This record gives sequence, structure tokens and C-alpha cells, in this order.
Amino acid sequence: MKDYSAHYILLFKGGEMSYKQLIYPNINIGATAGWCLKYVDDTVNAPQRSVNAQIAYNIANTKGWVKADTAFPKNVWFVLFWSINRGPNTGQGHVALAYVNSNGAIQIHDSEVHSGSRGIYTSLAEISNWFANFGFQYLGWSIGVDGVQLIAGKDESNDDNGKKEGDFKMYCIINNGTGLLFFNGQNMTSLTDPDEMKVLNTIYKANTGKDIPIMDWSNRSAPWDARLQRVVNGLKK
Repeated sequence: MKDYSAHYILLFKGGEMSYKQLIYPNINIGATAGWCLKYVDDTVNAPQRSVNAQIAYNIANTKGWVKADTAFPKNVWFVLFWSINRGPNTGQGHVALAYVNSNGAIQIHDSEVHSGSRGIYTSLAEISNWFANFGFQYLGWSIGVDGVQLIAGKDESNDDNGKKEGDFKMYCIINNGTGLLFFNGQNMTSLTDPDEMKVLNTIYKANTGKDIPIMDWSNRSAPWDARLQRVVNGLKK
């Protein structure tokens, strides 16, 4: 029997950390230019208001909320932090909210944007250029700010198996009459060996206690797999 387990574990996990939104920030509230932390705190009704963005960063970092990289989560709102190292605002820092869609396009919102001083930033370089005179230094992205956790990894509250049954609710094997397909709720791929179906079912059952559903769509007068694929493609646009 061929060992496909490593390949299909990646299919189940998605190849990267997946996050869910816990708090949706009200990004469209008004703001005063220069009051970046007040804007971000107001969008989430933060109960613990730090004096400035640098202190808010230090607290979030101590909590383990900050990641000093640009491997941003997708399709959720999260927090960005910078330090200010030049001028009268040295040591006060800067904070913003950001969102990255499935295609990797980013939008960044801060008090400059929502005071009407400028448009939405679409890259880290753009916001760094805007604040070029402040000695901006990117510190990292955070799952929360001032006591409010905006996002969480989807497996943080899971049981010992690392997945909840609900996370697999769209997974299935499809018999389309010409072969077998695996669908994970987002993508569809052909199965070319019977052992692939076995290993998928083994992983699914280990996580849910049930066999993976098999959809019999072999009647080609109603090509349900093709219709499902059109829906999936539409969601990716």
C-alpha cells in the first residue's frame, strides 16, 4: 500500500495556520489623525487602554500574541504594530488594523485613513513611505490589542485529535461516474489510486469517529460535481 498520509494531512490542515474571527472591528468609525491607538481601540471597544501604541505592543508581545513576520492570516482582521524611532513621537509606536484576502491583497486601516487624511494603504511599503520621516520599523502582527483578542487559530480550542468534527463538515469523496474526487470544502482533486481513498477515510475517521461521506453523483444527466466546482470557483473570485 502506498503511503499518502503526509500529502493528505497537508490537504486537511491547509498547509498553513487557519484563523477564525472572534471580534469584528468596526473599521468605519471616525478617527483623529495621530491618535492611532484610540482608533484601533475604539473599533473593538478595548477595555484596557494603553497610553500609546508602543506600550500596547509590549503588552501584546508579552501575552504571546505578536508574530514578528509577514506570514499574515487570511480573511480575518488582525493588528499591525510599528515602532517610531525619529522625531517628537519617538517611542510612542504606531498601530493599525489589516485584512488580507484569499488572493493575498492587503488593506491597512489606521487613524490617518479614517480621519480622511489619505486612502487605505495596500502594502507595508505604502504605510512606511507615508511615515518615512518617523523612522518607522515594522514590529509584527498580532491577534489582539489592549485586552481584546480579535482572532484565534481554529485548532486552539480543539480536542486531543486537533480537529473538531465541525471542521470537516464539507469533506467528502465524490463518485462522478468516471472516477473519484476528494472535496475539502474549498478545493477538489482527483483520486488516482484506491489507496488514496483509504488513507483519506482513515484520517477523517481518526478525527471525527465517522467514515468520510461518499456522494454518488454517477448519473451524468445531472453532473453535480461540475456544478459544485462552479460554485467553488465563484467563491474564489
